[in-house]
This record gives sequence, C-alpha cells and structure tokens, in this order.
Amino acid sequence: MSVLGVSIAVAGLMLTMPVWNLFSTRKLRKNILKKQDGAFVSIIVPMRNEVHNIKYTLPKILDSNYSNCEIILLDDGSSDGTYELCENILGKYIDSFESVESGGVLGAVGGARKNVVMLRGEKLPTGWMGKQWALHQAQKYAKGDLLLFLDADVHLKKNAVSRLVSEFQRKKVDVISVFPRQIMKSFGEKLLVPILHWSLLAFYPIWMAQNSKTDKFCMANGQCILSNRSAYDEIGGHEMIRYEILEDSAFAKNMKKANKRMKIFFCDSFSCRMYSDFSEAFLGFSKNTFTASRVPALLFPGLYLIVVAVHYLGFLAPFINESLLPLTVAIVVLRVIQTYQTGEDYFYNVVLFPVQFTLYWFLGMYSWWKSIFGTVSWKGREYKLK
Repeated sequence: MSVLGVSIAVAGLMLTMPVWNLFSTRKLRKNILKKQDGAFVSIIVPMRNEVHNIKYTLPKILDSNYSNCEIILLDDGSSDGTYELCENILGKYIDSFESVESGGVLGAVGGARKNVVMLRGEKLPTGWMGKQWALHQAQKYAKGDLLLFLDADVHLKKNAVSRLVSEFQRKKVDVISVFPRQIMKSFGEKLLVPILHWSLLAFYPIWMAQNSKTDKFCMANGQCILSNRSAYDEIGGHEMIRYEILEDSAFAKNMKKANKRMKIFFCDSFSCRMYSDFSEAFLGFSKNTFTASRVPALLFPGLYLIVVAVHYLGFLAPFINESLLPLTVAIVVLRVIQTYQTGEDYFYNVVLFPVQFTLYWFLGMYSWWKSIFGTVSWKGREYKLK
C-alpha cells in the first residue's frame, strides 16, 4: 500500500472514536422540573485548602433554585482557613446554627430553607485517599434520596441542580456524571487542561461506558456525580474504592458490576476551574494520566511512542510529504470536534495543538515514571500511585 493509502487509513482510524463520541454523547437537556419538588438531594462538597475556590462556588450552590435539598460541606484538614471562610459565607445566608457531633454547624438558608451542614473531617487513616475519606464521612450525614457529589471548584448556574435532577428522573437511571465547562484563565491552563477532553474524546468509547454491560468500559467525572442513594449503599460507597487514584472510574465500575444504569453528559450549567496555573495542572494530571490509559506498564512507553509519532507526522506533513496530509486533516477535524463539544478555545486547541501535545508527551512519560517508581504530592499529602 502506498504512503498516501496508509495515511488515509490511519486518519480514518483516528477519527472513528471522536466522530462516534460526537453523535453518541449528549449535552444535558435544558428542560428543568416544572415544580421544584423533585427528589430530595444531598449536595456533598469535600474541601481541602479551597479558599481560592469556595469563595466563588459556595454562594452559587446556596443560590441554586432547587429548594428540595440539603448542603453538606466537609473541611478535610485545611490549613488555609477554608472552614472559617465557609462560616463567614454561611453567616450571610443562615438564620440559625445548631451543633452536630463532628464539631460542625447546622443551619438553614434564608427563604429557600435549604439545610446546611458544615463539618470538620477526621484525620486521614492509612489506606485511604483524601477525597474518598472526606466523601465517606460526609455522606453519613446525608438524608437525600439522591447524592450529588461536587468538587469544591465546580460553579453552578441557578438551574444546574434542577436540570440534573430532571434528567435523572426522566432517564430513570442510577447515576449521572457531568463534564462541566472548563474555566481556563492562564496560558499554562489553556495548554494543559484541554488534554483531558482530547484524551477522552479521541480514545474512549463513551457510548460503551454508558450502554455496554461489561465493566471493561467504565467512566465518570468525579467533579460532578449524581447517584441514587440506594445504589450508592449497595456498592459500598466510597469505602470500596478508598485507595483508587481514579476514584470516579472505580465508582462507575462498581456501579456497572451491580447492574446499575448510568449516563454521561456535557453541560454548561456546570463549570469548573480545575487548576490555577501550569505547574498545578501538570502535577494534577500526573497523578492519573498513566492510570487512566489502562495500558500495562511495560507496553505503555511503546504504545505512547506510536501515538506521538503519528501526531508528529501529522504536524510536519505540510513540510515534509504531502502524502501524509490526511493525518493533518484528521488532527484538525478531531480538535474541531472536541472544541465544539466542550466550548473550549479554537485557537489553543487547533493552532497550538502541537505545543499542547508536546507537553502531553512529557506529562505522560512523567506520570508513567512516577506511577512505577515514585509518589506524588497533592494538597500536602504523599500518594503512591498504582
């Protein structure tokens, strides 16, 4: 087969997954509940050194137009004043406080009468990841029929929870996970954060994760997961995934093993600023890039090199061999598809993709190395990757 024929075939393979994901992955419907009397929801937010986020995100949670809910905030040993800041914010909304066993406070938000529980978490025990431990503690206070797990950096529009619950009830599922619109402000963020969606949409069959019975295809986004309480309890909650690096995928896997129904959506009523700069983004993604690939450690460098080689041939094709141009076209189309689905920036995702991808190459190899031979530090804690 000629070089042109091979490049056309490879380009076709490169586009198969993103095109499939484009037509099989839906955005959350804009309809909301006609009455704000849907299922009772416990909104659970774990926090560790989140002053820079919670000052923006907590007021939006409190201002949600979905009234049939409670809000449970758990401070996981913050050293930056997160707990005190939350108390100050809640003081503007809450009518009164009552003490709870863990040393936190309980109150009710203004006219909406949402219950709010503010907790201080206990010391992290051996054998747990910090996030899972925080969620495990917080869910014990939850009274909701539905549990909405939100990261502290997730921003909500007023109708976000209502839209989510409406879709949950309409689809009659056990779990919904949402990929929020990513907020990126610094140059470094715009170079690294889009890699999250690229690796997802280019390589992962989202339709299979939602519809197949096999647990070989499982995924969720831990930034936003809405779960039926009974299903959560049935799978053993976060205790069963207490030391998983990819706790969201492990959560989805346990749900699928229990024959629970799950849906995944993109939704601009939720937004999230994952990282504040390049170094934080690099460190954050290094925790899970290799693990998320699900490729055996011995095969990873070789397969990674193949992906890198194909992409660099596409980047350089206009300058070295016109027979390789189908690779260039495939890369551009893939990035346009991703940007359309996620609402990201076309300039960074298309024009600067060679720079993004080069950084991704270093990130992937660093993640692989640290996963095998070292640990990573995240929010003041050391974790051995596996």
